[in-house]
Amino acid sequence: MQGREGISNRADKLKKMIADIQDQYENLIDSSQLYRKGSINDKEFLFKLGDYMKSMTAINFLSTQILLELKAIFNENKHHVSSLSLNSQSSSQPSGKEDSSSMSNSKLAAHNPTLDVTEPKFEPVTITIEKPSRNAVERPAERTCLKCGNNLSVQAKFCNKCGNPQ
Repeated sequence: MQGREGISNRADKLKKMIADIQDQYENLIDSSQLYRKGSINDKEFLFKLGDYMKSMTAINFLSTQILLELKAIFNENKHHVSSLSLNSQSSSQPSGKEDSSSMSNSKLAAHNPTLDVTEPKFEPVTITIEKPSRNAVERPAERTCLKCGNNLSVQAKFCNKCGNPQ
C-alpha cells in the first residue's frame, strides 16, 4: 500500500504544479507580447521562456513517473489476481450449475471486494469500407483558359500562355 500512498502524494504535487504553471504560462504570454512590442529585451524574454520550459519539464517528468508507477501497480495486481484465480480453480470442484470461472470470480470477489474480476467480452465487428466508383469521381484531365482558350491542367491556377487567373 505504500506505493499507492506515494502515487497519491505525487499526484497531489502534480495538481499543484499544474495550477502554478498556469500563472507562468499567462506571464509568458504577456512577456511575448511585450517582447514583440520591444518593451523587454531578448535576455528577459528568454529567461522567462526558460523558467516556463523548466516547469513544464518537471511536470512531464513527474507525470511520467506517476504513470510508470501506476503501470507497475496494475501489473502487480494483475499478477496477484491471476495467481488467486489459479489457486482457487485448482482447489475448487465446480458444481453442475456453475462453471469454474464463475466460481473463481465469486471467490475472488469474496476475498477482495474492491477488485473487479470480470473479464471484458469482445465481439467481432465487421467493418466494410466502400471505395467510390471511378465513374462518379472522374474529372477531366485538362480544361481551357477562360480568356485565351489555351489547354490547362485541372490544378492550374493561372494560364501558362496569357497569365490570367483561373
